[in-house]
Amino acid sequence: MFYSHPVFRPPSERDSLLIQVTVGCSRRSCTFCLSSLVRDAYVRDRDSVLADIAEAGEKYRDTTRKVFFLSASAIAADTATLVAAAAKCRELFPNLRSISSYAHSLDVQRKSDAELSEIAGAGLGRLYIGIESGSDAVLRFVRKGGTVRQIEQACLRAADAGITLSCQVILGLGGVRLTREHAEGTARLLGEVSPHYVGFLNLMVVPKTRLEEDVAAGRFELVDNDQYVDELETMIEGIEPRRRPIVVRSNHPSNYLSLAGTLPQDRESLLEAIRAARVGAARFSEEFLRNL
Repeated sequence: MFYSHPVFRPPSERDSLLIQVTVGCSRRSCTFCLSSLVRDAYVRDRDSVLADIAEAGEKYRDTTRKVFFLSASAIAADTATLVAAAAKCRELFPNLRSISSYAHSLDVQRKSDAELSEIAGAGLGRLYIGIESGSDAVLRFVRKGGTVRQIEQACLRAADAGITLSCQVILGLGGVRLTREHAEGTARLLGEVSPHYVGFLNLMVVPKTRLEEDVAAGRFELVDNDQYVDELETMIEGIEPRRRPIVVRSNHPSNYLSLAGTLPQDRESLLEAIRAARVGAARFSEEFLRNL
């Protein structure tokens, strides 16, 4: 089976069979992302993807319950390839429960409503969309690609097609200068979209990225622990789900503070945990334990 390294997948997909559908990222402009350092970015040909699935079927037929399509935005593949790959997985793995992939919002927007429904119907039922921030100023500075409005539309269209949304937010992505705008805008966006899941990550400066250069040059000032907590508190306080309850997690290896709950019903208990950390009644993760 073919794999292009480094391999990226969400922590929740740790027990998934990984199938390489695309290589690299369809947008390699993000200043903070390790994917921006991957030189090549392309969609693999359909026959090669199906051959890998067939090989995996011979080895892992009865043990595969989850499949994750690599890499940074597998949804960038043409719809026919995604549908064929999902159908092949369903054919070969009798105990299959889910098929998922990362997705850039602009790649979702390139799909028609009919295509998104076809993808969902084929079994690709969960997309991990890195919204990162609900501030256009932050998105521009980190060169994410797309606007808040485009992210919102992509998420809503995917959800309306029957796809489960797992969205990621990066605490600290606005730096000191945009910390308030980042927190408040992200809370508004999450409320409008109401993803099924949201994961809060803490910003980590990846070596050799543009962000590392920005930090070294003084163009970006990292927030401190208190400001991380402020951002998280502002978001938890401000998220008003409009479409469905949101399962909230802050348990990524990058996080200083681990949280778990559902909004809106667990809002007060989540805020109590944040405030306990602020006064030292709960422990932050040590810096050496944080990683991607």
